[in-house]
Amino acid sequence: MFLPIPQVPGVDHGGFPKRQHLAARQHHPSIYRPQGWIAPVVLVDGRAVATWEYARAGNQLRLKVSGFAPLSPDITNRIQAEALDLGRFLGPSSVDVQVN
Repeated sequence: MFLPIPQVPGVDHGGFPKRQHLAARQHHPSIYRPQGWIAPVVLVDGRAVATWEYARAGNQLRLKVSGFAPLSPDITNRIQAEALDLGRFLGPSSVDVQVN
C-alpha cells in the first residue's frame, strides 16, 4: 500500500513544549520559528526529515525541499509525487521540485 509522505504546513497550533518527538534538537532552529510559526516539514514515520517551501512563478510551482540528511531515492520519489499532488491542488501547469 502506498502511503503519501505528509508535508505539514507552517503553524504550530499547540506550542509543543517537548519537541523531540518531531525532530532532533539540532534541527529545531530550521523548524521552529518565533511567534509560534514553524517551517513546513516532510514527515517520514512521524519524524521531520526535511523542511519545504514553495513559490509560484507564472504557471509554474517551484518546490524546494531541504533535507536534514541525504534522503533515499524512495523518499525523494514520494516527495515528488506529493509535489505533483500539491501542483494539482494549486493549479499551475508545471511543477519543479528541488530536493537538497
